[in-house]
Formats: sequence, structure tokens, C-alpha cells
Amino acid sequence: MADNARAIREVFAELRAAAPPGFRYAALQSGAEFFHVVAQREGEAAPLPSLAAFRRFAAGIEEWCSVPPQTTTIALVGGYRFFEEEEEEEEE
Repeated sequence: MADNARAIREVFAELRAAAPPGFRYAALQSGAEFFHVVAQREGEAAPLPSLAAFRRFAAGIEEWCSVPPQTTTIALVGGYRFFEEEEEEEEE
């Protein structure tokens, strides 16, 4: 589980460096389960497969999962700052 979380953090580090426009991604953990939420503009190519860190993460998926990953398409009904990065307050 620690290897999985480390690999996910590496994906986020590479995403921050690449800063793909219109792409949002969150990884959540509940016990031993991980949930990945992706939001992107319709018609845009997904940037994850182009990231070396994501390819390393995907290569380890069978080792980390007790059941194969499942993909589900969902629609946002409403939200409040769920995908918005909060700005850090600057010290004076």
C-alpha cells in the first residue's frame, strides 16, 4: 500500500510540472482502497499515459490490487471547491 501511495505521489509531482490545461485529478484512499477521480475537457487527450510516473504506476497495478481496477463515467451534479486548489496564505 505504501508503494502504491508513493507511486501516486510521483504522478502528482510530474503532473504539477507538466501542468496540462483543463485536466484535474484526485486520488483518495479509504483503508486499503484507492479511488482516482479524473476530470478533463471533452475531446481533450488524457495526459496521464504520456507521464513516465504514471506508466510506472500502471505497471505496478496488478501487484497492488486485489481486484482489477474499474472505470466508471460519472457526471458532476454539484460541488463546492472540490477540485479547486486552495491558495496558501502568504506570510508578511
